[in-house]
Amino acid sequence: MSNAISQVLSEPDNTPVRSLKQKPALAVSPVPPRSIVPRVAAIILNMDDKAHTLGLLNSLRESRHDLHQLEVIVVDNGSSDDSPALITEALSSFERAH
Repeated sequence: MSNAISQVLSEPDNTPVRSLKQKPALAVSPVPPRSIVPRVAAIILNMDDKAHTLGLLNSLRESRHDLHQLEVIVVDNGSSDDSPALITEALSSFERAH
């Protein structure tokens, strides 16, 4: 590098300015371990609507989300049909279900 260019590309204390090629690479964060991956909680309200609630549970079961990280909570609002029993049975296929 010529002397004139070197002077222009110097810091005030005469240390050379790093060229673009000398810049450090961007740091890439590693993928966090599964134990700290955020879990998903599905809170479902039900009242005499077993068809929709059971359909939703089936969709959650077939989702691409890791079922070990999925918590399913069904709140029944006093159903008078057989939906509580059917939903309880459907919840047995989930590891974290209430």
